[in-house]
Amino acid sequence: MRYVLAFLVLVFGIECHAQQEPLRLIQTMALPGVVEGKFDHLAVDIKGNRLFLAARVNQTIEVFDLATGKRIHSISGFGTPHAEYYVPGSNELLVAVGDDGTCKFLRGDTFELIKSVKISVGADSIVYDPGSKYLYIVNGGKDIDNNEFSLVSVIDATKRENLGDIRVGGAELEAMAVERSGTRLFVNMKTLKQIGIIDRNKRKVVATWPLPEAGVNTPIAKIRTRPNARNSLFVPELNRFFVGVPRDGKQEAEVLVFQVQP
Repeated sequence: MRYVLAFLVLVFGIECHAQQEPLRLIQTMALPGVVEGKFDHLAVDIKGNRLFLAARVNQTIEVFDLATGKRIHSISGFGTPHAEYYVPGSNELLVAVGDDGTCKFLRGDTFELIKSVKISVGADSIVYDPGSKYLYIVNGGKDIDNNEFSLVSVIDATKRENLGDIRVGGAELEAMAVERSGTRLFVNMKTLKQIGIIDRNKRKVVATWPLPEAGVNTPIAKIRTRPNARNSLFVPELNRFFVGVPRDGKQEAEVLVFQVQP
């Protein structure tokens, strides 16, 4: 069950007792000028000390310098981003764009477009397999008015090609995890309250784990952040947990940085 931990998403909630809180707020990174909409997924460039945040409504990827905590760039011009992944070997930023259903390959330094790979409308969560250099992106489902199944597209990140789709039950998928020591891909079948197990070689769902008591199976322990805080990213190499929170009244949008407590 340890792979399910990759599906952790922080949501705003009630304040826990201090001795039970797994996270300690150590920094905030401001996003002046980003005034509308919730944020989506985050990614990190560990060697370059950068954090990427998908500002969906703003139609930008916001880039932060983790050393200074300052925003250093705002990438625009490609539609509505939902998720991104930085590939250190090729120095490329891969972005799932939901409204046109594409995976954009951007240069990691200038953020110029290298190639746009077509998948399906609703392109969202991304996970990367460093062994095969394949990228898996959820899409379809409710975004194409299909409540029976969604898609996980398989992208060859080296050739920058779409290798095909895997059908997964349910109208909405949210987050995935790659098994590094085997061939399984774990996907959160949000609307069905299940975890789907995909055989990456066979490219099909081979089993499911029901989560009948999970409700909407995305939150972890409830830690006070701010209203409408949604997606987050845990970076074990940095022992940091990042949460994007949108503007709330006079409180500007920002990224909250938590240290994970032992």
